[in-house]
Amino acid sequence: MVMSCASKKTSYTLLLAVKLGLEKPLSIKIVHLSVATMRYMLETVRVYQAGIPLTNMPGYIILSQGYHRFKSYSERERKMAKNILLIYNPFSGFFIGMNSVEILDFLNSITSDLSGYNLRLLPFSRNKTDWIKTDLKKATDAVWVIGGDGTITTIADMLMKSKIPIGVLPGGTMNLLARDLGMNLDLKRAVGQLRHAVPARIDVATVNGRLFLNICNIGISTNLTERREKLRHYSKWTRWPKLVWYMINSVFVYPSMTVEFNINGQRYRFRTRSVSVSNNLLSDNSVVVPKRDRLTSGAMGVYVAKETSLWSLPRILLKLLVGKWHYDTDLQNFSSPGFTISRRRRRRMRVMIDGELYRLQKTLRFKIRPGALSILKPGKPL
Repeated sequence: MVMSCASKKTSYTLLLAVKLGLEKPLSIKIVHLSVATMRYMLETVRVYQAGIPLTNMPGYIILSQGYHRFKSYSERERKMAKNILLIYNPFSGFFIGMNSVEILDFLNSITSDLSGYNLRLLPFSRNKTDWIKTDLKKATDAVWVIGGDGTITTIADMLMKSKIPIGVLPGGTMNLLARDLGMNLDLKRAVGQLRHAVPARIDVATVNGRLFLNICNIGISTNLTERREKLRHYSKWTRWPKLVWYMINSVFVYPSMTVEFNINGQRYRFRTRSVSVSNNLLSDNSVVVPKRDRLTSGAMGVYVAKETSLWSLPRILLKLLVGKWHYDTDLQNFSSPGFTISRRRRRRMRVMIDGELYRLQKTLRFKIRPGALSILKPGKPL
C-alpha cells in the first residue's frame, strides 16, 4: 500500500491494488490484503482521486486509470473468468443528473449478478481516449459500452483492427444501434442479454474516413442536433416539447441547398434541406426513430428530401410520424456501397454523424465496409 499525506488537513491519497484477479496498474504497487481488510479500508478511509472525494464505495478499488469493481477470485477462477472492460460515459443522456458516486452505485447494481466475470470499469472521455487504448492492451475478452451512439462509434473505431467484440448497452438518447441489435432498453436486462450473447460481424460505413454505425445527416438535422445538445440538461418533459417546437419553426425557415451526387455510375443534382445516409437500409416501417431490419446487407441507404415547394419537407416529416414517408414523391432514395456528395460553393459541410456534429471537406466520400466490426449479438438475426 502506498499512502501519502497531502496536507495537514488529514487529506490522503490512497492508491490500492490487490492480487484478486486485477492486473498491475501503471505506477502502483501490488499489495497483499485480505478481502475483509480491503472492504474495511474502503469503507472507513476518505479516498481521493484527482482531488475528488469518493466516499462510501465498498466494492471498488480506486486506480489511476479508472474504477475496478471489487471481486475475489481463486487462482483457477481468475484464469477461467471472462475479462470484460465496461466503458461508461458519465455525461450520456441516461446519467444526466447523477454524480460520480451515484453512477458507480448504479453500475454496481446492474452488474451484481455477473459471477465468473472479471469486470473493469472505465469512464469515457473524448479528451483521454489514450486511457482506453492502454486498458485494451490488458487481457480483454469483450468491451461493453454504456453510452450514446456517438460514444459507441468512438469505441468501435478503436476496436476495428482487433478481434475484441463490442457489447452495446443503451445509455444515450436515441440508442439506435442498441435497438437494431434487439437490446432491451432496460440496462439491467440488457446486461443479462450480453451474458448470453455471441460474437457476430456487422457492416460499418465511413464518410471521408470517419466511421459511423447508424446514420449521417446533412442539412436541417444538424441544427436539431445542436439544439438538442443545448437542451440536454433539461428534464425530458421540458426538453422534447422545446425541441419539437424548434423543429416546427425551423422546417419553414431553414435554407435549402444544392447538392450533387455521384452514385451508382450516375450524376444527380438536387435542391434540398435534408439528406440522410444510413449504414444499411432503413426499414419501411421506420418512424421518428430510424430502424433497420438488417446490418449486414453491404449497402447504404441514401434519402434526399427534394425541395419542390415550401411544403415538401413538412409533408415528408408528417408522413414520417405515421410511417408512410417512403411513399412521398419528393423523397428520392438510393441504395449503394459507395458514392460522393458535394457542394460547389462551400469549403466545408456540417454533418451529423451518429449524434455528433463535425465539419468535413465539401466533397463527402461515403463507403461501406461489410462485416468489418465484431459485435455481441443477443440472439436476434442481423
